[in-house]
Amino acid sequence: QEWRSPLEAYISARDLNVENPPTSFIVKTIHEERLLGPYPKNIYLGCFYDFSTAKDEHSDEQTRQLFEDFVNASAISDLEEEEEEALDKLAYTWIETPNTYSVRQNLHTCQVLVRDEWERNTTTSSVQHLYKVLVTHVNGNDERLVKHVPRKSIVFLDRPYTSEQHLPNAFRHEIGIP
Repeated sequence: QEWRSPLEAYISARDLNVENPPTSFIVKTIHEERLLGPYPKNIYLGCFYDFSTAKDEHSDEQTRQLFEDFVNASAISDLEEEEEEALDKLAYTWIETPNTYSVRQNLHTCQVLVRDEWERNTTTSSVQHLYKVLVTHVNGNDERLVKHVPRKSIVFLDRPYTSEQHLPNAFRHEIGIP
């Protein structure tokens, strides 16, 4: 008999990352999640961002207030022009460093606010999407608005205790001690 997930809608973060490679899959913004439906409850987004690359200091209070205004707007078009400019001014620029893709140091939770298109290659007409995201440091004490985040630095992650090993009907085998 073949094992089947008791949760029909269950999909692991690993499967989402494999099925939706950065070169072809567009990540939903928080407004699109509201309109088109959110990702499964067991999934959240993680962004690779090196907090040590920041050049300027911005107020966390300003960042939080602007983010709340953004979330409360029903669409990007509802934002006033000044708020969009402020969002851009407060945002740090994503910079790739040798340690950027270190899971231990630089993988943090994030929320995608805006997706921008950037023409990468005129001969092939391929488009790379860059994102504005709110990144929350692993320790939870620091939040940053970050712009120009490439798709390759955004990954799907399993929420704690929701991976396949925690499913109610997961196959487990007793480990015998001789």
